[in-house]
Amino acid sequence: MSLEGPIVPGGDPRWNREVEERLKEFPIHIQLDEPITQTTWHQQPGVEIHITSEGRAAFVSGDHFWVQKARRVIVHRGGQPHRFIGLAEKTFKRTVVCFDPDVWMGLSEKNLLPLMALDWLREGEPLQLELDVEAYARIQEQARVIEQELRMKSEGWRELGLAKLLEMVVLLKRMSSPVFSKPEDDQQVSALVQHSIEYALQHLEEELTLARMAKRFAISEEHLTRSFTREIGTSFHRFLIAARISKSCELMTEKLGMPISDIALQVGYSTLAHYSHMFKQITGMSPTQYRKEWTSSLRKS
Repeated sequence: MSLEGPIVPGGDPRWNREVEERLKEFPIHIQLDEPITQTTWHQQPGVEIHITSEGRAAFVSGDHFWVQKARRVIVHRGGQPHRFIGLAEKTFKRTVVCFDPDVWMGLSEKNLLPLMALDWLREGEPLQLELDVEAYARIQEQARVIEQELRMKSEGWRELGLAKLLEMVVLLKRMSSPVFSKPEDDQQVSALVQHSIEYALQHLEEELTLARMAKRFAISEEHLTRSFTREIGTSFHRFLIAARISKSCELMTEKLGMPISDIALQVGYSTLAHYSHMFKQITGMSPTQYRKEWTSSLRKS
């Protein structure tokens, strides 16, 4: 496991009913090469495998975060509250495979496939792996086959889908073994960047300029900028925008009666116009439209 820094989550996690219902029908749910900017603070049944193909994001689980970039994989139990925050202007793209071991075991009793024990995946402790080119291509191909089988539902699709998932789980278990060495560039985020992120996330409503942050930690602005760009893959400014918009999305879904202008103030934007501009830049829609779509999805569920 590559522990990359503390973080303070906010609000109660949302239970992902859509994934829960899909996993009741069949123990695998997959989203292939899904582009996202952030997700809400949520949890769901089963186990999740996130395979990053493009961009960078912070995977937040419990009270820690892990930086995700191309060819990095996070395996974790969905019941642990978690979310993603995009860290760069470039779209973050991932493949996510969700599966429910309990439903799978029910199928195995009907002479389908036995489930590989998940004793290598600790409760409440996500596993991060960095794949080499060959392993990444292999896992992505397994994911493509699973997605195609679940979509086409041709003869034997259940057995083949389960077989490919079992193959993926075995490969990830093998790679989690201590005999596999970590890549040279898989280093922990420095204490400076960790503390900067932790402080920013706890004070989003304040004016968090680069100059103020540099002064707080008694370093130059240039040093802080270089540290963020080198270790996180984006500037402190871009990280702050992503964190503020992500937090505002949480507030909009948790506090439906709170005016959007108040939400803007709570995440550090003094004017609604500036907040709306940055929100649309990150999510592709206005705050009003985002809340409307969220409310509509609640009614449907």
